[in-house]
Amino acid sequence: MAIEIRSATTGDAGAIQRIYAPFVLATAISFEDQPPSIDEIAGRIVSILKTHLWLVAVDGGEVCGYV
Repeated sequence: MAIEIRSATTGDAGAIQRIYAPFVLATAISFEDQPPSIDEIAGRIVSILKTHLWLVAVDGGEVCGYV
């Protein structure tokens, strides 16, 4: 099955949080020291989409990446 690329929605916030949280907690990749909540990520999606793209990669109906 091909990976679909589409614009993120607030409904993707949970999947994005699950992808991002381990990097916040276990690496120095992010300047954040605590993973943002699902609600925080949903707010970021709304805010960012006003001026920029926020894309998700979907494989088999599951978000597997974002940018």
